[in-house]
Amino acid sequence: MKYKAKYSQLVMPDNINVMGTLFGGQMISWMDLAAAKVTYRFLKGTKAVGAVTRAIEKVEFKEAVYKGEWVNFESTVVKAGKSSFQIQVDAYAEGRKYGRRLACTALITMVAVCRDEMVIFKNFTTERLLIKHRSFIAFFILIHLQFWGCSYFQTATYPELILIEDNEQVSIRYEFAEKRIRGNVDTGNFTPEAYIVAIFHKGALDAPIVQKMFFPGDTLEFMVAENHLNASPEGNVAVLKPIGDDLQQEEVSFSYTEKDDIILPPFQLHKVPYVYEKQFIHLSDEFTDSVRLDSGGIGVAGLVEGLPFAKYPTRGSERNISSEFDSISINAIPNAKRVKLFIFSTPDEAELYIDGQLRGMTPIGILDLSIGEHEFKLLKENFAPLVKTLDIQPSKRAKVEFRMNRLNVLHFMTEEEGLKFVLDDEHEWLDKKIKLQIENGVHMLSVYKKNVLKDRVILKSDWNTRMEYSLPICQKKYDDSQVRYKTGQYVESVAILEEMLQMESCNEELSSRAQYYIGWNYAN
Repeated sequence: MKYKAKYSQLVMPDNINVMGTLFGGQMISWMDLAAAKVTYRFLKGTKAVGAVTRAIEKVEFKEAVYKGEWVNFESTVVKAGKSSFQIQVDAYAEGRKYGRRLACTALITMVAVCRDEMVIFKNFTTERLLIKHRSFIAFFILIHLQFWGCSYFQTATYPELILIEDNEQVSIRYEFAEKRIRGNVDTGNFTPEAYIVAIFHKGALDAPIVQKMFFPGDTLEFMVAENHLNASPEGNVAVLKPIGDDLQQEEVSFSYTEKDDIILPPFQLHKVPYVYEKQFIHLSDEFTDSVRLDSGGIGVAGLVEGLPFAKYPTRGSERNISSEFDSISINAIPNAKRVKLFIFSTPDEAELYIDGQLRGMTPIGILDLSIGEHEFKLLKENFAPLVKTLDIQPSKRAKVEFRMNRLNVLHFMTEEEGLKFVLDDEHEWLDKKIKLQIENGVHMLSVYKKNVLKDRVILKSDWNTRMEYSLPICQKKYDDSQVRYKTGQYVESVAILEEMLQMESCNEELSSRAQYYIGWNYAN
């Protein structure tokens, strides 16, 4: 049987030394209490009335502990003799800023106390325990030490996933039915050579939905996807520009209907009664896109006066992308309230949540999703969670594709002293050895010393890896020169700076600082 116990203490202000960290003596005192707790369990059922501490050995302070953090002790009986036994005590510090980390270890020897006779322990031997579990222990040591070495057991784990903000990993494609728009021209006594006909949104008269050229006798006919058309009251405008006979531009209004064919009112041709200085909609005689001349004026038929317009009308499936700004409001398919949605992900077999409710594993079809905004969340082991809010628009059907990013494990280590590391301007740590889960992609690592930025490193995470960080040699020499300067070693400080200026790898900022201090030193 293996004897273990756990014990916790909160670091209070009166436990802190002048350096702002936990007293070492307080840590040892708490570890002795943790050993006492497992001792009570170990001696239960024996003739011993208690135990006393004989020795505290192999004490190693690994990490600083700060005010307000919890210290969690794990004590385990690892060896027993005739009347004494040894306890391994590990102290883990845990706080909001630095997470859980191994702060201190010690080996404590206890001696059992008995009034009548010597206590002999027969129910525990480390040798039996190792023999029983030798296969598992050998496998565990082989796997972990092969990559990380003995320092693995001293490595903290960063408590949060490090994700990339605004990582666009979704695309939507809508399918729509088509509408046939048909019309005709009453030429009267006129003989135009041809017509240019264009369809506009009333709210976006700076670019046509579609534009075609027809000749006299042709039936005016367009095939337009239904999502291009506005329902009443916004409606649409069909504009006809006759070519020849000095004929004026004609306009008719129409709206989306549920019928397959939309029949336009007939165009009546008229002579130009006078010259327009400001024409609201202009179609050139050449077969090109329409051009909007100004924001004022009145249309020839007086149908579009004062209506708002967009900078860039969004048409087709793009109109449903929520990130589009300055786009017109389209109210097509007015009676559709639900849509068939087919959802795919790379990789597949990701858990899909819609509005917080688990709907299944991807790929999956949702046959009755309501129109409007929904939150989509995808989860898969070893991949960064993906959360997107999408505005689902009316359509015949829609296809949504998500691409998830891998989560990589970064084993970070450094031998530098007194550094603070900040990843993506958000995640920071002081540990010299730490394990992080980081989203696949590009990250920025900033290195500070005494709140002064010392280095920036672009970190490309594309697989599980190990990173050993050291300050650039130029930065080290500069810091060394400043230490010598502050202790009065001016000649040595200048010599280091002059040596640093000979290095090609030094950046411009450090070189400028070095030149400044050298010049100031000679001047004074």
